[in-house]
Amino acid sequence: MIMFAMGDVIRNWFDDFFKKSLDDISRPWDMDHLLAVGITKNLKKGGDHLTAVKQWQQTIGNIRPWPLELNRHDLSLPPSAKLQPFDDNDNTGYQDALKTYGLQANDHVLEVSLCSREWLNIDGETVEYKNQNDSKFIIDCFIERMMVIYTKWYEELRINRLFPDYSE
Repeated sequence: MIMFAMGDVIRNWFDDFFKKSLDDISRPWDMDHLLAVGITKNLKKGGDHLTAVKQWQQTIGNIRPWPLELNRHDLSLPPSAKLQPFDDNDNTGYQDALKTYGLQANDHVLEVSLCSREWLNIDGETVEYKNQNDSKFIIDCFIERMMVIYTKWYEELRINRLFPDYSE
């Protein structure tokens, strides 16, 4: 589903791969967790709120196909840093790598990642993953992104045309 929703970007970035290879093992992208598993992995006490965040971390609401070389660079960064890479002046090498994929600005990174600006509030410093309100906010971001992905699939495949008599 996520590969479909981001298909235009994937085809644009990796057109040569699709023309030359059917090998799934050596693909030039990786599945990136926007909220990295490493960020919450070692948090021990958090009760049900942290458990819920960890479960939602494994859904398509938190995963994006991302160029392998870029994903290896930002493994442990919070979503706010991953989605605003042009704000870090010490990150010029990474910014140059982003530009090779046509990503020139933070808003473009948000757009191709199918993320709303709300994701920028998940910064790893002020967000408390064990806190009920913060964990609800994070899960809401996951759900909102899942809805964007499903909507894109639904509209682009014109699923509604399969059920012309259906009305709400």
